[in-house]
Amino acid sequence: MKNILKFVFAFCLIFSVPAGLSAQRNSLQKANKLYELKAYAYAIPKYLQVLKKDTSVSEALINLADCYRLTNDVKNAVRYYSKVARLKDAKPVHLYYYAQALMETGNYKAAEKYLKEYKKPISYTNSKLMPMQYPNICRS
Repeated sequence: MKNILKFVFAFCLIFSVPAGLSAQRNSLQKANKLYELKAYAYAIPKYLQVLKKDTSVSEALINLADCYRLTNDVKNAVRYYSKVARLKDAKPVHLYYYAQALMETGNYKAAEKYLKEYKKPISYTNSKLMPMQYPNICRS
């Protein structure tokens, strides 16, 4: 009897974890679709739902910060762009948006720091932002 209970418990555990991950992916897809449709106010609760389950989903964090910026919710934009600025995935434009939001709240000293970071030249040797190689159009 104990073996049967162990088997049932293991079976439920094995199949409940992928279902949870699938629901997480589904929520993120719904939020992304709303974001693409520029329905930012409707995307916000979906992204919050995703981040409530897993705070490490950088795509959700970045898009949530953008949603708050694009709906003029400066307080929350500052809150989430501060988290985005610490991500490896953060692009220079995210630092710029964070600086803008900080300036809108009157925090000019902190904004200056991120504007300087934004203005730093990009090192393309160790970056995913490698410029495109264009074919030689002018041939002699």
